[in-house]
Order: sequence, then C-alpha cells, then structure tokens
Amino acid sequence: MLLSIGIPSYNRGHRALVLVKELLQLPYGNDLEIILSNNGSEKNVEGYEELKELKDNRFIYHEFAENQGFVGNVNQVIRMSRGNFCLLLSDEDKIVAPNLDYYLRVIKEFPEIGMIKAKTSTFYNRLQNAYETAGKKALGAFYMNGNYMSGAIYNREVITNALVDQYETKYRENEAYYYYPHMFYEAYALVHSDFFSGEVWLVDEGEAENDLVVAENEPVQNVAEYGTYEKRMMQMHGFTEQIRDIESAVSIKFQMFIMLCEKTIFLVNLKKEIYENKGYNWNEVMRKAAEQMKEELEWLQLPLSKEYKDTICEFIDEITTK
Repeated sequence: MLLSIGIPSYNRGHRALVLVKELLQLPYGNDLEIILSNNGSEKNVEGYEELKELKDNRFIYHEFAENQGFVGNVNQVIRMSRGNFCLLLSDEDKIVAPNLDYYLRVIKEFPEIGMIKAKTSTFYNRLQNAYETAGKKALGAFYMNGNYMSGAIYNREVITNALVDQYETKYRENEAYYYYPHMFYEAYALVHSDFFSGEVWLVDEGEAENDLVVAENEPVQNVAEYGTYEKRMMQMHGFTEQIRDIESAVSIKFQMFIMLCEKTIFLVNLKKEIYENKGYNWNEVMRKAAEQMKEELEWLQLPLSKEYKDTICEFIDEITTK
C-alpha cells in the first residue's frame, strides 16, 4: 500500500463523514487507505455513528472513549497507518483529488524521502518543488516553516511506531509536543532523511470551526490559549528540548535553535497589537523573551566558544528589538 490518509477528528462528525466519503471516491484501489480517529467527541456525533457502519476495506475507523488531546489522536492515526507513507489531514480540509496522483508519483519515484510537504491553499501556498538532502539543506527548506498539520506526508520507515512511542513517553509533559506533535516528527525527518516540497496544490483548507479554547485570564482572554505570549515561550522551551535530545551534529542543533528563535518571535509578535491594546509594555515583553532565549542557549549546552555565544546573543537582541 502506497499511502495512508490519517484524519484525527474531534467534535466534527458532520464534516468528517463528508470528507471520508469523498476520499473513498478516489480511484486508487488498494494503493490508498483512509484512517479516521474520533477523539472522544461530545457533539456532532451523528456523522461518527454513520462512519462506524461504513463498510469499505479501504477505511479504518477508531474512537477513544475519552479525549486524548490532539497529540494522542495524531499519534493514533500514524500508528494505525499501514501505507509506505502517511498523509495527515485535518477533518475540516479537503484533498484536491486530481492532484493526488502527482504526490503518489513522487512517492514511487523517491521512496527514500523521509518527509514530503504538499502545497495547501493558505498556510503553505508558496511552496515550490524542491528536493533537499537530510540535515542542513532539509532544515533550511522547512524547519519551523509553519505549524499547520495538513499536507505533511511521512515515510513510515522514518516516522515509525517505535519513534512515536518514544516521543509520547519522553515528551509527555512537553508544551510544544502537546500542541504540535507533527512538528516534532517533521524535525526528526528533516535531520535524518531527505525532504521534498511540492508546488502542486493538494490540500484545500476549510473554514475553521469556532471551537478554540481561549485564554481564561485577563488581559488576553480573546487570544487562543496556545497563542498567548506565555504559551509561546513555553513551546519554545519544548522545541529546544527536542533540539537538545536529537542525535545530530552541533552545527545542525545550532541551525535549528536559530530558526526556532526567529519563529518564536514571529509568533509572539502576531499578538502584539492585542497585548498593547490591553496595556502591555511590548518592549518589556521582548526583553523577557530575549532573556529566556539566552537561558535556552545555555540549557542546550552546545560546545560553542564564548565568542560564538556572544554572537548568538547579539542576534537574539537584534530580533527582539526590531
């Protein structure tokens, strides 16, 4: 089997049902399977009830009795996938059916690729065709390039069940892994295997449901919980933990950390206006961010000279004072 399409789903049975029925119309026979995992949904469950009864040997349905968190559901669809590659797809999105053949041809032509990222309608709409070798080039092409899940295609010989089990145990309390397990697997694949990005549009991103958990405490209660300044900095620490743990050269870890710093500041600045409107001193926020980044650099324990570390600290000061 060439490809599994893994759909982690929660409280969207109505959309999941339509999506699965559309996917089962694709003309690829046993080269394709569809896996859907219902994460203990409490509403819009009628669609899931119908999916349970769906009889098609290309479709596998799973459900948890209780919500396992996003990370638990993503891991479930990866574990269940039997294809050579596994494509992750949000239940609110669609596959641009005529273009799937392109990515199946890529899989057949380059079976050694560890990860493929397909073009999507919004978050990854600028991707170009590129084949990059493992390590610096692959990381430069895609590490921290985005945090949206759909369109990530993993080689199951690289992102194995053993790796998923290892990460689930090791990073159980990791704030970044909790929200973005797919990015941890992307990082592993980029370090250890070749990467391909495709300019052919594969995923049509649907309109998001109004079901995000927002921050409870003033003054930022209108910001999604995962997007607050405090959470973003906790997530940075979480990603730094993976960088520290990953088996690779110092130069690779250095590259990953620099890209992580840039991404973190970008994400924090997305909410700058909201925070300032609530009375926050943004210069103070950025000063604290810079302090934490420098602490994370020390925590990484990279064998760098003082001169090199000073250069990195200057870079951190620069990106936090723009």
